[in-house]
Amino acid sequence: MATTDIVQTTGLSAAYAHSDIEQARPLLDALDLGFKAVEADVWAAGPALLTSHDFDKIRPNVRLRNTYLQPAWRRLTRDGQIRADGTPVWLFVDFKTPPRRTYAALRRELLRWPGLVGKPTPRGPTRAAIHVVLTGWRPSAEAIQGERDRVVLLDGRLGDLGRITNPELMPVVSDDWSKTFTWRGEGPMPKGERDRLEAYASEAQRHGQRLRFWATPDRAGVERDRIWGTLLEVGIGMINTDDLQGLAAFLKSEGVPASKD
Repeated sequence: MATTDIVQTTGLSAAYAHSDIEQARPLLDALDLGFKAVEADVWAAGPALLTSHDFDKIRPNVRLRNTYLQPAWRRLTRDGQIRADGTPVWLFVDFKTPPRRTYAALRRELLRWPGLVGKPTPRGPTRAAIHVVLTGWRPSAEAIQGERDRVVLLDGRLGDLGRITNPELMPVVSDDWSKTFTWRGEGPMPKGERDRLEAYASEAQRHGQRLRFWATPDRAGVERDRIWGTLLEVGIGMINTDDLQGLAAFLKSEGVPASKD
């Protein structure tokens, strides 16, 4: 995938399924709505990668393999693609346990799926059904950037904007909306905050990176719509939500086609 493809926000390529494991059908509900990105929270327990947003909801049989990788593989072998438009899905793996042992377990797992998971190259990730992006308590860029046969990408933070500019290593920069902006959708966004948001988005786009904020207000209503509309206007790259149906309906109401990336 070329660098210019990474920053396109047409269609539901802007849609990011946060806490996806809590959906009725993890991965599949997001894919059926046309979402570009899903987030899987993982906890390393020996060689196993357990999938749960919260520690007290961990179940030994709910794992990255059987909730994400195996369903993705079944859809790929059945349909020849995972997303309806044939473009890759971005699987964000949110580390909930220390990065060194979690990444070791994840790397072993991903290397078992060479026909499913893309590898970064100088021209962008190889054509594959899934691109894996590490987020949460993830390894540093320095820890993985020189790794042979690397099969993952990194999700950065605002402090990485303009510092780590290689989209084949860090295609996305994410941060906490509630700690970055005071605006919660009541009336227009204050000019100073709007200017800052636009500056962040422009800097990310300049380097072929997407920008995403978690903890944006997510309760249905006019305030949420104002925030989502603003994010679309500035070309934020990815819109984070737990309300998959709500975001899909909003993007379609804005005339955003779901078939392009």
